[in-house]
Amino acid sequence: MPCLRASLVRQACNILCLSGAGLLSGGLVPNAFAEQDWTFRPRLSVAEVYTDNVDLAPSGEEDSDLITVITPGFSLRRETSRLKLDLDYQLQTLTFVENDDSNRVNHGLNGKMNAELHEDLLFLDASARMSQAIVDARAPQSLNGITGAGNLTDVQAYSVSPYLRHNFSNYFDGLLRYGHERVYTDGVVQTAETDFVNATLNSGRYFSLLDWNLNFFKSREDRRNRDRLDREQSSANLAYHVHPKLSLLAQAGREDNDYGSTKIAQNGSYWAAGATWTPNRYLQLTALDGDRYTSGTVRFTPTQRTSLLVSYRERDVGLNPGSVWTGAFQHRTRRTVWQMNYLEDTQTTQRALLDALAFNDAIQDSIGSGDFIVNPDGTITFLVDPTGFFTLREEVFERKRGTASVSYRTGKSIVALVAFTETRNFLESDLPGDVANEERSRGGSAHWRWQFSGRSYTNVRGSWRRTDFSTDGREDDLWYIDSSLTRALAANASASLGYRFTRRDSSQATAEYTENRIIARFDIEF
Repeated sequence: MPCLRASLVRQACNILCLSGAGLLSGGLVPNAFAEQDWTFRPRLSVAEVYTDNVDLAPSGEEDSDLITVITPGFSLRRETSRLKLDLDYQLQTLTFVENDDSNRVNHGLNGKMNAELHEDLLFLDASARMSQAIVDARAPQSLNGITGAGNLTDVQAYSVSPYLRHNFSNYFDGLLRYGHERVYTDGVVQTAETDFVNATLNSGRYFSLLDWNLNFFKSREDRRNRDRLDREQSSANLAYHVHPKLSLLAQAGREDNDYGSTKIAQNGSYWAAGATWTPNRYLQLTALDGDRYTSGTVRFTPTQRTSLLVSYRERDVGLNPGSVWTGAFQHRTRRTVWQMNYLEDTQTTQRALLDALAFNDAIQDSIGSGDFIVNPDGTITFLVDPTGFFTLREEVFERKRGTASVSYRTGKSIVALVAFTETRNFLESDLPGDVANEERSRGGSAHWRWQFSGRSYTNVRGSWRRTDFSTDGREDDLWYIDSSLTRALAANASASLGYRFTRRDSSQATAEYTENRIIARFDIEF
């Protein structure tokens, strides 16, 4: 099994990180993959950064420096009826005038592939990612990998997942998936490798009045020097449509997990029965109740531009037992988009790192300071996980997380506001007495972009984040505000000049610092 896993990982990385032309045209997969051209876009960014506090040191201990940042990169795209490949890579080199011991190279990679290897039967998903992550939420925090870099670690993640999917003459649809994932850091948290198997059967169109689903999932996460985490779930679901507006429901399942603590997971069987009522096309209500399981869901879609989903679940088995809420809201007008999301779940640190790296398809702009961008449709895309500023600990933790955003567009301006909150309760290490082992982060960001001429625009951003540490009552507030002016020199080239001010206030005086930064930058695509 280790040889097979290593082979699959190497194959995924080769497909993503190399051109793949030989593989795609060499008969291993159909020649249809090789009939269309690749889209290859190289780019280069050169910047000079002046900072008056390169180490983010406390007042009176600051050192200034001038940093040359050269970042070549490229994007590689390909999409056919049976292959979608999306790869983005950048190599960031930092050269310090005063502190040449700090010279370094940062890699940024975000690649994913979806391939249909055999028509309507065999498929393959693969991904590879590289980035940097904050190590200690108490130490000075680099917002972009340039200053305070002693508190950063490289993170690499790879995944490969072949699967079979087939429709059996409209009687049922079947899926059988295997997956292998690997997350690696520079020794801050141990390497974790996860293998999983997922099998599902869903009723087909032959069953007009009865929908049914069978699901089995089994995973094993190996963390070096820590307990292995095993998870096994099986479930069956039935829905009988007695009326266009009413369906009767039944659900049963079993959980067998080994997470080393009953605080994290409870094993056993459960069942529940209930109904789904759809009184009109705007509203749907679902409720289930039974042995060790209760749930309720409200879906409200009053218009095509507005949707609301709120779900509640209480059960005595599985991961994260007890009461759990989730929710999602979106509303669009001609000029605005409103979004809200909330979830509660149980994660390992390595799993959270993998999710943060996959948070979106873009590589974070490590010279600029934006935490998010506004898409053409007004939705918000986060360039970094907005709640990803927690201490990396070799732990299983319970997470409660919420985000909210609104964007407003005019002919020349975009205004966006984002708010977030997240609490992590670490479950594997117990503290004496009733002291909670928690970290909590909450805050918000604002962004205004003004296109004041055909070739020039300005960005103004601000952010505040508060982090609370339950172990000693420490409280930190991190602020930044920046502005930049960008001028298009040609269709594929631009230059910009920017300023940023960063400040951290803390209940622990030695943790406070400020930084002023000036950035001059040139970007070109070839």
